[in-house]
Amino acid sequence: MSGNLYEQTARYYDLDPRPIVKEDLAFYERYANIQSGTILELACGTGRVLLHLAQKGYDVTGIDLSEAMLSVLHEKLAILENEVQKRVRTSHQSMTMFSFDTTFSLITIPFRSFQVLHTRKEQKACLTQVHKHLAADGRFILHVFRPYRTLDKSWSFQNAFSGKRQTLKQTVSSRKPIAECRSTLKTNFLLLNKSIK
Repeated sequence: MSGNLYEQTARYYDLDPRPIVKEDLAFYERYANIQSGTILELACGTGRVLLHLAQKGYDVTGIDLSEAMLSVLHEKLAILENEVQKRVRTSHQSMTMFSFDTTFSLITIPFRSFQVLHTRKEQKACLTQVHKHLAADGRFILHVFRPYRTLDKSWSFQNAFSGKRQTLKQTVSSRKPIAECRSTLKTNFLLLNKSIK
């Protein structure tokens, strides 16, 4: 995974005025309460979700590959109460290769961050690490973008096997392949239990 890692834009990330960047906070808080244990957020960015949960009393660890994003998170954390600061841990790691000596009762990848992993190899590596770090009774929440209108030609891709161009179909959103699927905010939240293989 490579790219600009938000070096030039991290400071502006929290200026997004859209309601969608606030509407999911109650959702994550609900599941933090249900799981009642330690939380790991992958691609935590500037701490939009992480800091909200910490302020609500949850112990949260966040990782991000962008040092610029983590720097903004640390600036925001520094002005919060000492008790909140004690509940937060951050680490500069990739979500494809992260490693901790503990498991978590809740692991999240909020706001479409999983979709920066463009290859199956990266995606599989991330999910492998999630499975390794998820407690036996843990839950994993994966948020992905789901188009809500008809997919047009711009959603076509080159089939690696046949060499032909194909258009994506909206089939994933109509299935409930894992434990639960919440369709909200024109996006999908997939909630995965550790026991699902």
